[in-house]
Amino acid sequence: MEHVEKGQLKNAMTYYICNAETGEDCILYCIVKTGSRTEKNNQSGISHFLEHMCLEFTRDSTFKNRANGLTNYESTLFQFYCKNNEKSINEVLDKIYEIINGEVLNEALMENVRRDVIAEWKIQMISEGYIERNEIYSKLLPKPILDKIPIGQIEKIKKFNFKELCEFHQTHYVPNRIAIICEGNFEKVNIRNILNREMWGHSDATKEELKPNITEDVQPTKRFEIKLKKVPTKKMLILQIIISVYGDSNSTSSYYKNELIKVAALTLLEKAVSQTLNNLGIQVDEAVMYENALTINFGIITLEFVSSNLKKQALEDILLEAIYIGWKSELKNSVMGKLNEEVLKTISKKRNQTNCSRKCINNFVFNEPFCPSNQESLLYQAIQFSQQDISKFIYEIIN
Repeated sequence: MEHVEKGQLKNAMTYYICNAETGEDCILYCIVKTGSRTEKNNQSGISHFLEHMCLEFTRDSTFKNRANGLTNYESTLFQFYCKNNEKSINEVLDKIYEIINGEVLNEALMENVRRDVIAEWKIQMISEGYIERNEIYSKLLPKPILDKIPIGQIEKIKKFNFKELCEFHQTHYVPNRIAIICEGNFEKVNIRNILNREMWGHSDATKEELKPNITEDVQPTKRFEIKLKKVPTKKMLILQIIISVYGDSNSTSSYYKNELIKVAALTLLEKAVSQTLNNLGIQVDEAVMYENALTINFGIITLEFVSSNLKKQALEDILLEAIYIGWKSELKNSVMGKLNEEVLKTISKKRNQTNCSRKCINNFVFNEPFCPSNQESLLYQAIQFSQQDISKFIYEIIN
């Protein structure tokens, strides 16, 4: 059974010990609460470039553990897999310590990294797998967010110098912006003592919380996009809507209430679209709702429907009617008690499918609360939302 212990080292660095069954191995994460949103306009892509610089040492054959990195809008994540014994854990924590202190940064390796990052940028710009994503980004993300895409801008990537990287590292890689997450079965390893011993020596300097360098109004001018994607054997209609994913809240119960209202509204939208198509004799074979978080403020909800052989414009017109008219009608005719039960089931399933380390990451980066032991009771308290709450959500999307 998963259990999470959260604490703070003497130097203000956060740690999470996530007890989970990982066999003979364990996973160690170092998460830095800085991503592309904190970059200045002349730094586009520097967080991602620095991530590559910090992991360049893994090319050395003497480092035996598997490692990878990820940079997004909000954070930079380093992930290491090692054997669940004190020797291997110490080796990885030594490297994490060097990443945090900047000891792994080597100017002689910078051009190798630049070539790798440029190659990755080209893949994200021209490869088939990214074309649709880029199109969605350009249509649905506000320009200030679009300009902060984590891979960066090619003209900036080509000009980064070592001094810039070191200054960015010194500003952002400080203890109060860093968390270490240890995931594994640590019954035979005193992971808490190892953390305190290996990480205590890092500078205890802290800095004020850095705010995103996005000063323009980031509200999107468009809140949803309709797209018809053709596949060899069928036509799949993909309806994508950009919404606020992380609502402001000052308590765990209000956080859950925001989540539940969102799920309720999108559940009704799925029903409205299905019903509109069914009324026209179009059988909906598949409907999937999933979430793709892009930034702390925005996400994309996608509903997919396999439909009959209608023309694109006709399908779009039908879906527009479902969004503007059918959605509100579905809410008006809904039975709140039944909707509450459906939503509770959906969000409980989502929470249960979130792994232990992801819960820790979301807690550190987004202040997302852990699912408490009395989750069912808390959710039942939070679910006391009204039709007016959902109506307000719908209004914000379609107006």
